Amino acid sequence: MPQRPVSSTWSEDAEHITFVVRIPRVSQKLCTVVISPFFLRVNQTQGNGGNNSYLWEQDLLHEIDWTNGAETVARMGVDRVTIVCKKKEVGMWGDIRVQMEKVRLVVVNSL
Repeated sequence: MPQRPVSSTWSEDAEHITFVVRIPRVSQKLCTVVISPFFLRVNQTQGNGGNNSYLWEQDLLHEIDWTNGAETVARMGVDRVTIVCKKKEVGMWGDIRVQMEKVRLVVVNSL
C-alpha cells in the first residue's frame, strides 16, 4: 500500500516537546499513534477500500517520559494529530534529529 507524504512541525519549551502532524481527514478509528521513549509514529490507513495511507515517523534526539499519560498525550483535531511529550530531563533540545557523522563503508567479499 503506497504511503502518502505527511508534513509536520514541532516546538518546545523546557519541559515539553510538541509535534503537529498534518493528515487530511484524520480519523480516530483509522489512525494509530505510537509513543515510545525515543520514537514517535502516526499511521492513518484509508478505510472503505482506499489504497493510500499516511505515515509519519520521528526518531527523537533525547528521551521522553512516555509513562506519564497525563503529560504525554496525542490529540486528534481537524486534519491534524498533535502529540505533546513530557521530556525526561528538563532543558531545551534545540533540534529533534540525531546528528551522526558520515561513515565510510567498506564492502569486503568473503568467500
